[in-house]
Amino acid sequence: MISEEFIKAVNERNIDDIRSFLSSSISFDRTLTNQFQELRNYCLEQGIREEDIYQEPDSKHLDSEITPENFNKIRGSLLTQFSRERIEALKRLGSALYGNHKNSRGAVEESHLHNQTENSDETKHPSMGAEIAIGIGAAILAGAVFGLGFKLAIWKTIGGAVGIGAAASIGTRLYKLSKK
Repeated sequence: MISEEFIKAVNERNIDDIRSFLSSSISFDRTLTNQFQELRNYCLEQGIREEDIYQEPDSKHLDSEITPENFNKIRGSLLTQFSRERIEALKRLGSALYGNHKNSRGAVEESHLHNQTENSDETKHPSMGAEIAIGIGAAILAGAVFGLGFKLAIWKTIGGAVGIGAAASIGTRLYKLSKK
């Protein structure tokens, strides 16, 4: 389902917001075949070109190791480099880690790696630590930036408190999502 906020971002041709929505959809669509694809296709139908959505790849080497940690690392890097190369790497990793595959009888079964991940208490939600760390870092940075705009120390303190409050809110939301 496409949200009104996403439609607005597409109508306004706000590429940064579009990238943000696409990146966020990967949290719930780890194979990039459902919601991510739907959002991408909507952009294309509305006349936004792939060249506008994707950035030029940087020179950083992308690790191809098939692990949830590597998937989360590449997904996090989309915030600063939304390239086709990274999306394709996430598709490959997501399919291997979380996708469905046909067995020798043609029946669809979940990925063996996915089953191992889901059945292990230690790795039930491997991305939670990374997501919480990213959320806290972003919220603290936002609070610090907010505080820097003011000369009085009290406003800087309030800005920091806003950042910490936002971090707590993000952490709570991610924790609740992990329990679903």
